[in-house]
Amino acid sequence: MPQHGSGRWLVGIGAAVVALALVSVLVSVLAAGRAPASLEPGSPEEAVQRYLLAIKDRDHASAYALLSPDIREVCSYTDYVAESRYFYQETSDFRVQLDEAVILDEDTADVRVRITQFYGNPPFDLSESNFTPSYLMTRVDGDWYLDQAAWPYWGCAYRIEKPDPTPTPTPTPTPEPAA
Repeated sequence: MPQHGSGRWLVGIGAAVVALALVSVLVSVLAAGRAPASLEPGSPEEAVQRYLLAIKDRDHASAYALLSPDIREVCSYTDYVAESRYFYQETSDFRVQLDEAVILDEDTADVRVRITQFYGNPPFDLSESNFTPSYLMTRVDGDWYLDQAAWPYWGCAYRIEKPDPTPTPTPTPTPEPAA
């Protein structure tokens, strides 16, 4: 005699799992298609947003153009593309939220964002990492540029020797003892 009740139960569970998987995919597609928040044009935050969107779109030229002239002087476009290939592979799916932007002086700002990076295949093999990188920005001729390498790419931008902001104390000469 077949057991019809348990067969229906398994079909119901299977349908629920399929429905959850479809909802997960739909939410991912809708979230990926959302337009980014509109930030004040010409602000350091907007420059970081354009940089991260270029990274997400794998637009090397646009990302490179947002590096400061000092970085581009020591890091050619060819070097940038060659050294960034690994990092672009690691940035397939991520979400960014503006955390804080601090204007340090007239031509320097620090923009911190919260990044959630996703790995795996939804709905059952999905993991994420959360971190808060800081983007040091500099204004050159009225435009903001990244003046320090930050997530997801560090590469040849680290070739720049930045001055140490901590002043070095000058030793005080010790007087010679009187004879």
